[in-house]
Amino acid sequence: MRGRDGGAITVNLIAIPGGIRAEVTDDGSETVPALRPTQPAEPGQPDLAESGRGLQLVDMLSARWGYSRDEPGTITWFELATPADD
Repeated sequence: MRGRDGGAITVNLIAIPGGIRAEVTDDGSETVPALRPTQPAEPGQPDLAESGRGLQLVDMLSARWGYSRDEPGTITWFELATPADD
């Protein structure tokens, strides 16, 4: 997700039953937030991609995520579950 150059980004953390919800608001971009397919690096070479990892991490770590758009911008949100007590 890449906002407009010079645009504002706001992060809100909200307590929800069983976890926390993070909402990241930006001034929007031309495209909607979407997972990019991973492309492995050449064997023996590091993955040097400069973008595209953020939503992959969110998808792996969160219970769920999504986004909404309106005229002022885009809100991308995700929810993290509280670890269960052992």
